Amino acid sequence: VYTASATIEQVEPWLDQHRAGPFFLFVLLLEPHSPYNPPPDHDLFKSDAYPDQLDTGYDLKSGHLKRLAMLGDTRAIERLVQLYDGKIHYVDYYVGRLLQQLEKLGLMNHTIVALTSDHGELLYSHPRDFLTFDHRSLYDPVMHVPLIITGPSVPKGRVVNGLASNVDSAPTLLDLAGLPPMPGAQGDSLASLIQGKKRQLHDYIYGEEDVMVPLRSVRTLHYKLIRNLWDGTTRLFNLDRDPEERYDVAGLEPDVARELNARLEDWMHANQPSPEEQLKRWRLFAQRDKEVITDDQTIGGRLLLIGGPWQSNESPGCSNYGGGCFWAEGGTGSQGAVWRSDNPLIGTYLVSVYYGHPPLPRLATDAPFGVVTDTGSKTVRVDFNSAPGQWHELGTFVNPRAVTLNNAANGIILVDAVKFERIE
Repeated sequence: VYTASATIEQVEPWLDQHRAGPFFLFVLLLEPHSPYNPPPDHDLFKSDAYPDQLDTGYDLKSGHLKRLAMLGDTRAIERLVQLYDGKIHYVDYYVGRLLQQLEKLGLMNHTIVALTSDHGELLYSHPRDFLTFDHRSLYDPVMHVPLIITGPSVPKGRVVNGLASNVDSAPTLLDLAGLPPMPGAQGDSLASLIQGKKRQLHDYIYGEEDVMVPLRSVRTLHYKLIRNLWDGTTRLFNLDRDPEERYDVAGLEPDVARELNARLEDWMHANQPSPEEQLKRWRLFAQRDKEVITDDQTIGGRLLLIGGPWQSNESPGCSNYGGGCFWAEGGTGSQGAVWRSDNPLIGTYLVSVYYGHPPLPRLATDAPFGVVTDTGSKTVRVDFNSAPGQWHELGTFVNPRAVTLNNAANGIILVDAVKFERIE
């Protein structure tokens, strides 16, 4: 995997070799991306929020800032955002170096350059219902990506507020280059918006997400509707009054929800494969790995903590999986955890839980672990005092979606590790 510096070092001689004729160059810079680990000379946005802490990986030590952020530490979140900004600064430097190379070769005046992204990052903007730092959702921090274009037919300084989608990128570049559109392309050229000939091209744009939870969305300039394909629920956000997408107004504006649901249904019918074909395709991914372990060391990649306050135990000698676990006092069930796999698990799986023996009093003897499948859920009670430091089988399940735990228990609950092991 190339870093930005290594990628641009590959690109510069290629440009030199191909400058004499027409060319198309696609440059993928994997940063900014988690872990948020900019080189020291790009870590420029420090404050008094953990200035010496870094985010370099996904284990207990290298991902410690994300672990603190899961516990609700706002200073840890502040530092992670600073590090993310530092990584943007790092990429910006190498984008600048690429543009300098185009200038040096005399190519800028007759080359179209477009900068965009496949996704943004949540960065803890929706911690209550989605996975913390990552990009596994259809909220705007993930979906609203930049599209910055420069070239001989592009007005300088114009900001376009019309709706656009990544499927429009290729038609736009072809149009600006004076080339015909691709046969069958779904997207539309944005050239008329860029050149000020139109103010709006799309009335609706659509989104889809199939990592962790399958979601679909449709949005207009003023509203976004997100549907969960597993449970059929929808959420509607009024983007004019609630740009951070905090408040579901589907019940308050049923006509809007009804209209957008109908639009989404039409789009899904026209674009999605049949359920049988989807299952066939997912099975190819689900059967790549014999075993998937989802634990607290993924620091928010697969594990979601619900409610608060949570506590952390980092005692390697206590047999915690990977050296750490989270814990909460027994209560009403308002606190809990959800473990999920990156991709749908298709087939029969043996599901097991792991816990250590941290020095905590009154460990629960009836911790309610739930295994959720596509046909329902089953609760299995676990005694945290029995045989710590081992895997404990919850049973075999077909197409498991998630493992849950809540604090409706007679003592402290431990959030440690979960294992999904395919057995067929």
